[in-house]
Amino acid sequence: MIGTKGICCPHCGSASARIVESRPGIKKVRRRRECWDCGERYTTYEILITAKDLEETMRYVVDGDKKDVYTNIFSAMLEVIEDGEVK
Repeated sequence: MIGTKGICCPHCGSASARIVESRPGIKKVRRRRECWDCGERYTTYEILITAKDLEETMRYVVDGDKKDVYTNIFSAMLEVIEDGEVK
């Protein structure tokens, strides 16, 4: 969950956490975080999206259904995240 102060704990909503473990990959980083307030651990994924990736995503959106551009952008970005790689 992302709040106004950054990534928030999905258990208590606190924005204070420490990184317990990081595992870098190609264009992504998996991080295990521990909340300072409730002590629960959760996993976050950081994915690098380049300007070229965004350009290709926008081209996909413009060529597709133009009625709801934001939904199309969100769907395209989810496809990239679920695939684990940029097409």
